[in-house]
Amino acid sequence: MPVTPLLRCLRALPQRFSGLGLPRHQGGISEKVCLDARETTATFVGKWLPDLRSGIDSLPEVEVGRMDQSFYRAEIVLEDGEEEELERRLPQYMLQHLATHKRDWLEIYQSLLRERRHHHAAWFMSSAYKGTGSWLLWRGGTDGRFRYVPSEFVEALRLRLLIDPVRNPRHGPLCTLCDAANLEEAPLHPLDCNALRPARRWRHDRVRDALIALFKTYFEDDLLVNGTVTGERWYDGEDGVRRKVDIVVHAWGSTYALDVAVVDPSAPTYIRMGSAARPDVAARHRGEQKIAYWREMQGVRGVNFVPFVVEATGRLGPHAYRFFHDNMEDVDKATFYQRMNAALARWNARMVLTCKGEIEVPREAQGA
Repeated sequence: MPVTPLLRCLRALPQRFSGLGLPRHQGGISEKVCLDARETTATFVGKWLPDLRSGIDSLPEVEVGRMDQSFYRAEIVLEDGEEEELERRLPQYMLQHLATHKRDWLEIYQSLLRERRHHHAAWFMSSAYKGTGSWLLWRGGTDGRFRYVPSEFVEALRLRLLIDPVRNPRHGPLCTLCDAANLEEAPLHPLDCNALRPARRWRHDRVRDALIALFKTYFEDDLLVNGTVTGERWYDGEDGVRRKVDIVVHAWGSTYALDVAVVDPSAPTYIRMGSAARPDVAARHRGEQKIAYWREMQGVRGVNFVPFVVEATGRLGPHAYRFFHDNMEDVDKATFYQRMNAALARWNARMVLTCKGEIEVPREAQGA
């Protein structure tokens, strides 16, 4: 397919702004290469030719084409910083680059709405969040066991670039699994297909596993006193119904019951609720549903319930974000984000491939 202006813009937008975050090039040289070369030169001169150090310090700003080192440094801060802190601590030149990215993002978003691509608008808005593109750098884990196969990466990349899955030409417009949904009306239906409930459960379990791994690492660092984490547990409610949560954490002087969920912001139900117009619509709605179910139990005292809901793009829902912010603000969560988002992207792709009839989802979950 041709490289459209939309694809060019998505390629250059930082991952935080729903793009790929690829380095910009002018000719064959990127700003990063220039900066790295200058740093190497300065190190050499400082060690072996100290008399020339003053000349190195007085060199002008590096400029390559229309970019410069301030642009590259701004990109690093945008990807690594916490969203709510960005504008309060960035210098003026970085704020200018941030404003450029916001303008480009808004132009894409408005064009999606004009073209009535509301499912893409919802996905694009949900993807504008720290960590949602970290799977692009995934190497398959420390031992490489969980690398993507090419077809998985292609489908995950198509979702990121707002390109609808290509339907199998041997089938009509209806989903090949449930024979109910019209893929022309709901192109991203595979992510929410009822016939793929087992795959959705496995996607859910990978998020749960990444969260447990984060907790266990946190506790092993002795940052918490007497902190423990266990797997799923059932609670008996006064209404006679037993309800299960995914993780129980005894820490910070309290007990927390976490119930994980993954929701698709581009699903027709959430589109009707306004997910293409406002962020967090899908995750907030699902989280409030879980809170309502928990309150119906009316009998679990001393347990703080947390609906740990994430959207299929990798965006943390407001309840999950609040839990992190209140309890784990000083913990490096980069590995968790990458592990979780790599699993989400992989299982999203598998669900698309299954709905197209190209692969068969195994009966047992495979690590991701």
